[in-house]
Amino acid sequence: MNSAATLIILALLHGSSKALGKVVSGTDVSEILISFTGTIFIGTAVTWVVVWIVLRLLQKQELTITVTNWILAAATITSFALAIMRI
Repeated sequence: MNSAATLIILALLHGSSKALGKVVSGTDVSEILISFTGTIFIGTAVTWVVVWIVLRLLQKQELTITVTNWILAAATITSFALAIMRI
């Protein structure tokens, strides 16, 4: 699987983990959907841009998607763990 496909899958998983956190805390459906879509699009885009800028400064921008994938994976694991702890 290439890095771009992995990025999409991790973005969906990260959005799901944020939505699960909202479900566990008992919020309404609209907030859950906003959290899910916001995390997928805005959270992933901001993460990618910040990583790209930092790696551009270090002259390593070819690693942008790989580093973004690692950050999203760590954020997803953390978010799922926090949601499970709330249950």
